[in-house]
Amino acid sequence: CTSGTIAAGYNSIEEKIKKEKPSTSVTTPSTAAVSALKKLNIKKIYLFTPYPKKLNDEVIEFFKKEGLEITSNSYFDIVSNIDLNGADALFISCTALPALAIIDRLEKKHGKMVLSSNQALIWETLEKIGMNKSITGFGKLFSN
Repeated sequence: CTSGTIAAGYNSIEEKIKKEKPSTSVTTPSTAAVSALKKLNIKKIYLFTPYPKKLNDEVIEFFKKEGLEITSNSYFDIVSNIDLNGADALFISCTALPALAIIDRLEKKHGKMVLSSNQALIWETLEKIGMNKSITGFGKLFSN
């Protein structure tokens, strides 16, 4: 859960995991997203979340604290088309949104990098175990 990991905080999650499995490498959807965005040198994002305004605003603040600029944002009650002008990428927050299968199409349609919580989490997990060998069909993140 992307928003849940933001609310709980990485350090709290890592501490609990390391207590049971001290040598385990830890990642979360939110920290994996930041790692992926930084690796791709993306500084500005359009943020899409399925959350209500209060939770959406917490996600915005998380990314801002990580040094990212939110160029625009849509959340739960979307009423307009996505306008990616000024953004380097579109980040789709929420592990419950099945966006992975459409990332390639979204990148082609908008001409921008598209990342999702699940995609970033999978990418960083593969990076951590040394198995991220240029995977195709799930966005440009996997080909970098």
